[in-house]
Amino acid sequence: MNSELERMVGAASNTANGQSASGDPLPVNLALGQPVSKSSDIAIARAEMTVDGEPETYWQPHSTDRADDGMVWLSVDLGSAHLVDEVAYQVRTGNVFSSKALYSSDGMNWQDAVTKTVNANLSGKTETIHFAAVSTRYIKLEIYLPNSLFQMNELSVAYTNWTPPPSVLSSVYITNAAGGKAGFYDTVTLSKGDAHPLRLGGVMTSGEPADLGAAVTEWVSSAPLVAAVQPSGNVTALREGVAKITGRATLNQVSKEASVWFDVYDPGILLVETSLEHPTLRQDIGYPALLQIGGLYPSIRMLPHKAGQAEASIVNLDTGAAVTQLLTASLQPGMEQMLTFPGTISSNGQYKIVIELQLGDKTVYDAFYFTVHDTAAIGTNQSQIAYQRQDGTMAYVPDYKGNRIIDFSGAGYMGGGVKLPDVQARIALEPQTGSGDDTARIQAAIDEVSAMPLNAEGFRGAVLLKKGTYRLGGTLTIRSSGVVLRGEGQDENGTILYATGASRRNMLEIGGTALQLLTGTASAVSDLYVPSGAKVIRVENASAFQPGDSVKIQRSGNSRWIHEIDMDTIYDELVETTQWTPFSIDFDRIVTQVNGNEITLDAPIANSIERKWGGGQIVKYADPGRIEQVGVENMRVDTEFNRNVTSTITYEGQTLTYYADENHAVSFAIFNHVKNAWMREITGFHLEHALAHANRGSKWITVQDSQSLDMVSLLVGARRYPFKMTGELALMQRNYSETARHAFVVDNRVPGPNVFLDSESQIDFLPSEPHHRWSVGGLYDNVNGKIHIRDRGWNGGGHGWSGANYVTWNTVGELSSQQPPTAQNYAIGHVGQKVGGFLPNFYDQRPREDAYWDHLNSHVTPRSLYHQQLEERLDMQAVQNTFRSPVGGGSLDVPVVP
Repeated sequence: MNSELERMVGAASNTANGQSASGDPLPVNLALGQPVSKSSDIAIARAEMTVDGEPETYWQPHSTDRADDGMVWLSVDLGSAHLVDEVAYQVRTGNVFSSKALYSSDGMNWQDAVTKTVNANLSGKTETIHFAAVSTRYIKLEIYLPNSLFQMNELSVAYTNWTPPPSVLSSVYITNAAGGKAGFYDTVTLSKGDAHPLRLGGVMTSGEPADLGAAVTEWVSSAPLVAAVQPSGNVTALREGVAKITGRATLNQVSKEASVWFDVYDPGILLVETSLEHPTLRQDIGYPALLQIGGLYPSIRMLPHKAGQAEASIVNLDTGAAVTQLLTASLQPGMEQMLTFPGTISSNGQYKIVIELQLGDKTVYDAFYFTVHDTAAIGTNQSQIAYQRQDGTMAYVPDYKGNRIIDFSGAGYMGGGVKLPDVQARIALEPQTGSGDDTARIQAAIDEVSAMPLNAEGFRGAVLLKKGTYRLGGTLTIRSSGVVLRGEGQDENGTILYATGASRRNMLEIGGTALQLLTGTASAVSDLYVPSGAKVIRVENASAFQPGDSVKIQRSGNSRWIHEIDMDTIYDELVETTQWTPFSIDFDRIVTQVNGNEITLDAPIANSIERKWGGGQIVKYADPGRIEQVGVENMRVDTEFNRNVTSTITYEGQTLTYYADENHAVSFAIFNHVKNAWMREITGFHLEHALAHANRGSKWITVQDSQSLDMVSLLVGARRYPFKMTGELALMQRNYSETARHAFVVDNRVPGPNVFLDSESQIDFLPSEPHHRWSVGGLYDNVNGKIHIRDRGWNGGGHGWSGANYVTWNTVGELSSQQPPTAQNYAIGHVGQKVGGFLPNFYDQRPREDAYWDHLNSHVTPRSLYHQQLEERLDMQAVQNTFRSPVGGGSLDVPVVP
């Protein structure tokens, strides 16, 4: 028996003289055989097994306990008061963030003894925690975990009379000139050219203040061109951006450091700062801005950074009429101005405060919003911010900056509301006998149809795979517009594409080449703020644009915005974490109208554009290489795999053995650089990654009436995402998933809108979700399953805020939804369990706010937000066009060569 384990079970061993093999006295394990309480356990691994003196038995907390807040616990009743200064535990399997020992005289009121940071894999190891001796009857051990499997063999509680090490420098902290201490996440905001002094203080391991007079100190800036720091600790703001200033002190060869952030803004870039003044108006992003009849109008506060003029008025958006006189003001740099509208509010409606500012050589615009309505007139089964009026149309209540639930109806084939086409077969293939590979002959048929002429509807024709099994040793590709691959049924007697061999590849890749930005046409957005949900954007010069143009609206997120949403301060002491850097989200749109420098788009943007966070621009593009009018339909897909490769997982308290081979086909259909395409009536088995993936460069894709079953892979990252979106304006409806990790998932920085509708997932190993790094504008509409929309922190190496401006509408199951800074998520009409976020937790205790929740455990009307929006934009026939309909058959499956 090794010395650590011998100490753990020493009191129950046969060591006659109570000594270790080295002859040292063994501390008595006071916990052996004593009563144990626990956060949870499972039937085959009870908590009592940690104090039974048997090194092979173990405790395993339930998976739901680990997932709750990352903390599990055990407590032991020692029977009477004992002197205790050590808790040790032997880990069978598991990673540990940290552990805490607590003590109590009554088993109810606990005091901290010590917390020890671990951040390590402790499998097969013993972790020992020493602390100042206490006299206690009860001892508690809290262990903080990364929500992964954890098993403990033995627990020891003892008195060892240990000797603490000599006192050395324990930590340092930063103070400002006023003596206030700065925390790691604290930020000092400075204007360009301002200065700010910093100083260092310290604490010894004994708890006494450190004398840093004899210490060597140094200061470092992470971005010296943004904020420079002198050896004295004085900081000077040089240009717009964010810098982390770190101070380091070395005393008696021990070095410690502390940091504080500096956020530098440039008044010349901001031009002006505007805000509202009103005693009752709520001014929070994502919450309705409501006022009442008879109330005062809001006043506008302006702090200009350049000289100029301002004009402001209030418009009733329901009538289009101005309701107040035009106010004007002369602006001087640094001199605050207040514009106050006379009179009181006289009628219900949605109102917009329109502001035009001429500042130097720039004309910029800003706006604020408020709504006046009778909330009692909204039905009890309707949302307060998205409800049907008496005429049946939807009303949306924006926040004070105009952000609202966006219009998702443009998602899907041909921009939504268009029936998927029935395409005439040009070639029909029969399954061949024997075990030969069919890849080449199917590809030859696709290539032959690809060479045929396009008809007036934009189709060349379909390749029909007659009933039977087709062996696919390679990857099929569709690289031309107007080509469809169709089978004769998705059941076991239909058309089966069977991926053979042990090579990792996609079964079918559909798409062309990437679009080309016409950078010379770019024009900067002149609105100081464009809200999420907007279709109208002002630019500095719209002369290059006309209706019908394909454009990208490029929304920038600069380093200041990254810092505002806390994504450059993701907790990183647990795993290797990549902090976020500036990026843009590019919305693919069509110009529908140009009025002066005002451009109207065919679909809304799904993220606000704000000048202080980087602003944005509109630029035209050409996409001659992006194909369209292509589809795959009505077949079953399967893949060969090695059934001897298995693994195990604990799922809902049970240990499951599952197929884990990964040397086989990865995904079925991948849509790259394609628009107006579809997949329907596909059943997939045993894939590793995706049944359908609307990838980058895809637009107006519909995936419907399909199911993914019995996936085969390890249950680890980047696997089992059967219905996946990375493009935009995609609709995935009436789909079903089993054994996925993330069944209905959106990738990183996806521009939206995107829609999951009337779909269900079962046997979810992890939730459906926007997966990471700020995708925007998704809708989960009548989806049954687990759904999480939240800050994922350090998961995946820095996934952070996974989604913004998402809506869950009449969902069922488990839902977590939080509000990201500068944006909102909306949870409306959810029936099922509301669960908390991954954060805040023990390691990062910064608050994360709930999303906007409305009608928890009660569905709302209309039943489907997407269908309601589609009907209003087009008509009821457009909704009916999205319903399920027969695929192929009859004369469509009799090849006709054009």
